Amino acid sequence: MQLNWRDIWRFADLQKALNYSLEEMETLTNTYLTQLVYTRQELLEMFEMERDDFVENLLTANTRQSEVFKLRQRALHVFQESIRVKTFVEVAQSPTDGTIHLMKKLMRQSHESLRSLYECSHPNLDQLVELSDKLGVGARLTGAGWGGCIVALCDGVDQSLQYIDYLKDAYYADLAQAQGRNLEEVVFATSPQRGAEIYLEKSGVIG
Repeated sequence: MQLNWRDIWRFADLQKALNYSLEEMETLTNTYLTQLVYTRQELLEMFEMERDDFVENLLTANTRQSEVFKLRQRALHVFQESIRVKTFVEVAQSPTDGTIHLMKKLMRQSHESLRSLYECSHPNLDQLVELSDKLGVGARLTGAGWGGCIVALCDGVDQSLQYIDYLKDAYYADLAQAQGRNLEEVVFATSPQRGAEIYLEKSGVIG
């Protein structure tokens, strides 16, 4: 199959063009992206591009000064994370006694991938995830990364309350940014809910 790489902008585009499963895309990544780091010069030669073309058409504003690129790590994170999401949905739809345990494991794997492959975590988030592990709570960063929040999965209400108290003592008590703040607004429990919905009122004429 001959593909024009200039028509491929996202991993999803490549997967669709190849008609590959996520698992096959992971294998493809392991087979062909063998280097931990690719230099700009290597990519210029690989794509047979001029430097200006490369910068203008392949790099974003925040990567135009980059000279090395971790293609393997980023691609592996995307495909492996998609596999985890698919697995998470499947076990949620067909729950068993081990469902929560597996979900926690998937969340922990997700955070490790975000930390080591995508490299968008933060030491504070990593500390929160490690503390969560000690209580058997599955946790991962949520949002865009590089700081922010974690989301954690507990066995139930009792464990969630214990977990919140534990974080207040083991983490927030020594955190300078948390001093004087209402911690109820910083660490709190919630439960799965339906997403946002729009209700359209039927229009009609009464008469």
